[in-house]
Amino acid sequence: IEELTEAALGSNGTSLTISKPASTATGDLLLAAVVTDGDNTSSLAAPADWDVITVVDRSRKVTLGVWWKLSNAAESSSYDFTWTNNEHAYGWIMRFSGHDPDNPINASSYIEGSSASPSSASVTTTVDNSLILNIGGFDDDDITAGDPGLTGTTTINMSDSGDGSATVSGGSGYVQQLIAGNSTASSFILTAAEEFITVTIAIAPAP
Repeated sequence: IEELTEAALGSNGTSLTISKPASTATGDLLLAAVVTDGDNTSSLAAPADWDVITVVDRSRKVTLGVWWKLSNAAESSSYDFTWTNNEHAYGWIMRFSGHDPDNPINASSYIEGSSASPSSASVTTTVDNSLILNIGGFDDDDITAGDPGLTGTTTINMSDSGDGSATVSGGSGYVQQLIAGNSTASSFILTAAEEFITVTIAIAPAP
């Protein structure tokens, strides 16, 4: 991972603008995650040139959408993510290099539940040296800022949309998997039990 940009909507709204990572070059892999309060499964959307990995809600309390794209020479300076119901939101874009330029997403999976230690999903990779990316979206703001708590992974982020019961939060981390096969699940750490969705993505390395 090379860069991270993030944005928060600390009051009810229907869109979130996230800046393009500043050093994005043609062919870089961009992955976006957006968490909204409530159920926006049917409406949460990225710009048209992003490919969806998953958009799912948990018990109508929190929605997480994840998308990817390969950057091109005409990238916009920012991206607008939209939904229908007025809700708080938090989102981030990660820029990666060293990926397979033809098939960068090797596997993905998600789970949902309610816990103070939400487990990441496991995926089965088909290539060695995959990067396993764990992403979580959580209801409310019961987090330790900057620390997703993922044991054995490198932290990327952990933040929220603000303070109070109408908020949401999210975070991510990664680990390199040297040998293809089942990835090892890890757990996010929250300060209280909350509804959650976690998504795990395996990024294939350049051949």
